[in-house]
Amino acid sequence: MGDAERPLSGGPFASTTDRLWAGFRPYAAWARQLKIRHRSRCSVGAYALNSEDFQIRKATLDDLANVRSCAQAAYSKYVDRMGKAPAPMDADFAAQIEQGIVHLALFELQFVGYVVFYREGDHLHLESVAVLPEQTGKGIGKELLGYVERTARLDGLKAVELYTNEAMVENLAMYEKMGYREIQRKHHAGFKRVFFRKSL
Repeated sequence: MGDAERPLSGGPFASTTDRLWAGFRPYAAWARQLKIRHRSRCSVGAYALNSEDFQIRKATLDDLANVRSCAQAAYSKYVDRMGKAPAPMDADFAAQIEQGIVHLALFELQFVGYVVFYREGDHLHLESVAVLPEQTGKGIGKELLGYVERTARLDGLKAVELYTNEAMVENLAMYEKMGYREIQRKHHAGFKRVFFRKSL
């Protein structure tokens, strides 16, 4: 029997629970519809981290090939724009995985992206993040950034910092939209980089 069909006891001996239910019952169907609509948005757009279909976990060396191929696929479009390969395409992911700083995004148990981050002073430093090109536009990258921010909060840190290349103009706009503030621009490790910080 559904909640909306639950009978209400009558007469002077009706319980307090029944009387409360009488007032709540008109909203029961509306609440269920709202929950269903929320799930529908998550399945079409950004995946919710508590969804049974989406998860983030720490990478192991068994994931090395997936991480490397994702970096190559996600960053190769910037080679012509920058005149050189972006740093993540040459990163030592094996060492980073052994350090425990690489985390994977999985959808329906299939690899869809990764993020690299570690503690640095009073903040977490986000080294790189990438999503498979065929999986872009689904909010996975934003979920990975959100995961980094939640980790920083749980660790009692004050902020998340990151950098991106100034040629990656779409990333500059995205980080600003997500609340990151540009703090400096400089040549760093052979790249023209823009540094961002988001206070938590």
